[in-house]
Amino acid sequence: MSKQRDAAEQVAEAAMTAFEPLVRLFLDLGLSSPEAESLMQAVYVHETRRILRERYPETKDVSHMKVAMLSGVNRNKVRKILSGDAPKVSLPREKWANHAGRILQAWQSDAEYLEKKSKNPKPVVLTFRDNSSLRPTFWTLCKKHWASAWPRTILEELVRIKAVRLTASDKNPDDDQIEFLRDPYGRANARVAALEQLGARTRDLLSTLIHNLDSAPDERRVVETIENRDVDPEFAKVLRRMFKDRAEAHTESMNSELNSVSAKSEKHDRGRQLRMGMTIYAFEQGSPALEEAGRPEKHGAKKEAKKGVE
Repeated sequence: MSKQRDAAEQVAEAAMTAFEPLVRLFLDLGLSSPEAESLMQAVYVHETRRILRERYPETKDVSHMKVAMLSGVNRNKVRKILSGDAPKVSLPREKWANHAGRILQAWQSDAEYLEKKSKNPKPVVLTFRDNSSLRPTFWTLCKKHWASAWPRTILEELVRIKAVRLTASDKNPDDDQIEFLRDPYGRANARVAALEQLGARTRDLLSTLIHNLDSAPDERRVVETIENRDVDPEFAKVLRRMFKDRAEAHTESMNSELNSVSAKSEKHDRGRQLRMGMTIYAFEQGSPALEEAGRPEKHGAKKEAKKGVE
């Protein structure tokens, strides 16, 4: 039992480390925690069915009950998820959308908060609050489109991400002027290709690392890492150029071999095709001490400075 608990803790710690950059990305895109959880559940269900099909190739189809038993997801939810074409965010965006993102969307679409008599109306400049009149304010915008939201908290978030310009009033905070600047949560559409690459490369890397966990030494895939935890920020510029130049030269030379005539499978052997490749990437991170300070301390562990290369 102790060994099982230790293994579970190690898996949990590894998952936390892997999820950290995804949380940053999700927050940047305005994806809330419940949406991310629903997406994870959908992926879990689809992947469980795929694994069961691999285990029992003689079975025509895998029952929803088997998927539910193995994945731990309610059978009705399994049926609902598998009725779709692919994993997706299942919770309604209107219900769970990032509060700040929802307010920005409303500000750009609600005619009451747009310039009048304009071919391309822009969001009007709002005061924070005005109890003495019925004119639109930032307060009424928030209460109309997210009744439970606290307007001042939403405003602080929008100022933080530079989505609005705040001109504070010297006399009364309710008279603060708020000007719409941009919608940073809408950047996903402009980065579709990059996001697709992110998903594909992350899948490949994790698949390789997981494959190597239990594989014999001669069956492990290449994973070589070098690291320096004390790089001078100025010299980092030199290293970035060096990484780029040498990576391009190496991948170009390997590409000729990888896509050579000898490497291609014969037409009669298409059933045994393999997808193979290699990705070279450089990584950077702020001060290790600062990064570690923001992470939860391991249960029962003493705070110690890290030494050497992991």
